[in-house]
Amino acid sequence: LLYNGAIRIAKEYFNAQRVYSRIIRSKRNQIEWCLRQGFIDTGRLISFPPEVQRQAKVDLDELKVSVLTKRLQ
Repeated sequence: LLYNGAIRIAKEYFNAQRVYSRIIRSKRNQIEWCLRQGFIDTGRLISFPPEVQRQAKVDLDELKVSVLTKRLQ
């Protein structure tokens, strides 16, 4: 009887561990997806305006010159 109880508790523990890891992984993927879609974290999720979301956040010409001359600021 004690053995069966221990087996049942172990099964529930490992099942809960699997479920919680799946929930945490899905939340992490959801957060990464929001960041990839152009959201910034300021204590709450605020989206960039649609016309700005896909613009580069760096000066591409300066980046090309820096890479070519190996001079990064």
